[in-house]
Amino acid sequence: MDLIRSWMFVPGHRQKMIDKALGLSADAIMLDIEDGVAPNEKDAARKNIGESLGRAKAPGSPARYVRINAIGHQWMDADLAAVVRPGLEGLVCPKVDTVDDVRRVDALLNDMEPKNQIAKGSVRLLIAIESPKGLFNAPAIAAASS
Repeated sequence: MDLIRSWMFVPGHRQKMIDKALGLSADAIMLDIEDGVAPNEKDAARKNIGESLGRAKAPGSPARYVRINAIGHQWMDADLAAVVRPGLEGLVCPKVDTVDDVRRVDALLNDMEPKNQIAKGSVRLLIAIESPKGLFNAPAIAAASS
């Protein structure tokens, strides 16, 4: 796995910004459906991101990650349905507090990857710990999924 040193955060409802980010020399782009997108723009973000992931990846272009809504949030399933597709290289999982949070996403990916023509286990997880509970559980969270 390549070292990812630079990230460009891109709001998923802004297609023009997505198009520009796909051509940048950042190591990775984080296409956002979570906090960078207002609730009334979430559907547009899912659509834009899903379509953008479907484009062929140019050599040297950034890795493509998507920040979904928090695990267990009412919007998470719609996020995953829209973005788990060829072209997705990783998911950013915000507000992770427990091992069970990671295992839940891991199980969903293990089911969704083969159904969506993605090699099983190929979508990486970037876990964001944003609370004292998550920090307390950080070692176990880090070991929860390969």
